[in-house]
Amino acid sequence: MREASYRTTALVGLGWLVTVVTAVIAGAVQSAGEQTCDDATSWCLTPGEAATLGLTLASPVLLAMIIIVLVLAGPFARRLPSAPLAGTLTAVVAVPVAVALGGLVLAVAR
Repeated sequence: MREASYRTTALVGLGWLVTVVTAVIAGAVQSAGEQTCDDATSWCLTPGEAATLGLTLASPVLLAMIIIVLVLAGPFARRLPSAPLAGTLTAVVAVPVAVALGGLVLAVAR
């Protein structure tokens, strides 16, 4: 059985993460209509500012998912013959692993 390339597997996994994050940001910015802050009782954000704030707050999780993809790319590339399949699986597995690690960090921080 032929092994997939680590580099290609990692690039496919990272590509999926970039694609999903970009789609979420584009959807959040485009789905909001005209917004005025005239009647706001406190601070008000435009959709672009909200997307920037959300991306800033989510950056530790995104960094963790990038590291998880890079770590898992090796074992997945050795076991699967297709780099696109291995990269897609690393991206899919990175999400619950990052959520579990985040929950562990929150539980220990308590």
